[in-house]
Amino acid sequence: MENIILKNVTQNNLKGVDLEIPLGSFTVVCGPSGSGKSSLAFETLYAEGQRRYIESLNSYARQFLNKAPKPHVEFINNIPPAIALEQKNSVRNSRSTVGTSSDLLDYLRLFYAKMGQPFCPNGHGPIEKHPPGAIADLVLEKLIDRRIYILVPVQKNSQILPDPKFLKLLLAEGMTRLYVPPNKPTSGIGDFVEISAKSKSSVLPKKDFFVVIDRIAVKKEDQGRLIDSLSQAYKASVHLNKGSSTGQLKVLTVEGDLFSYSDSLSCATCN
Repeated sequence: MENIILKNVTQNNLKGVDLEIPLGSFTVVCGPSGSGKSSLAFETLYAEGQRRYIESLNSYARQFLNKAPKPHVEFINNIPPAIALEQKNSVRNSRSTVGTSSDLLDYLRLFYAKMGQPFCPNGHGPIEKHPPGAIADLVLEKLIDRRIYILVPVQKNSQILPDPKFLKLLLAEGMTRLYVPPNKPTSGIGDFVEISAKSKSSVLPKKDFFVVIDRIAVKKEDQGRLIDSLSQAYKASVHLNKGSSTGQLKVLTVEGDLFSYSDSLSCATCN
């Protein structure tokens, strides 16, 4: 780790002080009154860090900034640009913090929004957006030469239409197969239900179920069909569930492995 190196600091009542301060750590300067704490922190470290930063700007920008005087020190190395918060109450708002006073809050907010990794609060792991192309790449990587079902979840309490009309809607849009998961994860793969124009509305499950968008063998030459089916699944999940604005889909292998995906930053398992 690099250190800020100071040699022969004679600012105010400091008498030829040499020291090294580690970068990237929290360092406290302490001592009795008059020992030179403020002379070191504000009039040496902060003044030199600010002065060097201002000198790196063009002459037009420098005219708007107040540059601190050069401190009395023989040598300073590895000093970064500095921010100083003095021990006085210049706060106008009771909600002010170090972040707002130093204008760092906007940068931190941007940093967390762009670089942070969100996780599901219910313990389902990292939350990521999965566009159809990215899902296709994952499926081709993990499930090559295996048969899969592309499924759209339908939540019974938010089903867009009552059962008779919902059945007609599915048939009108060419969806002829449903998937009903098992009651317990260990009790098999679940059941597939075929629907047709002769089917009665009672064929629809009384609990949450899935609409099968496609059944496909995963092969590289079928990547285009795979992406099309995944795109259709996202659209159908929004269309079939009342009040839904987030595309959700699942990929089920014939062996019973189930993978969840979402097209927005929400958990694909619990939304």
